[in-house]
Amino acid sequence: MPQIFWTTCPKCATKFTAEKFLWDRNDPLMCPQCREYFFRDDSPDVYAVWSPSFGDLKALAEKIKKEVKI
Repeated sequence: MPQIFWTTCPKCATKFTAEKFLWDRNDPLMCPQCREYFFRDDSPDVYAVWSPSFGDLKALAEKIKKEVKI
């Protein structure tokens, strides 16, 4: 899974996610709410998060099976 980041539109304050390659290339981002284009440095709030890996999801499924006794 690609790394993603959360950003906030400087015009309307909508929070949304985008893939990290946009961050790496410093491409302009487009707000899905107001359609404003802006650069990451113009966002009042930006932070990266990692998507869960397949291994993480498999381990979680095993833990749930044990707790539920399936």
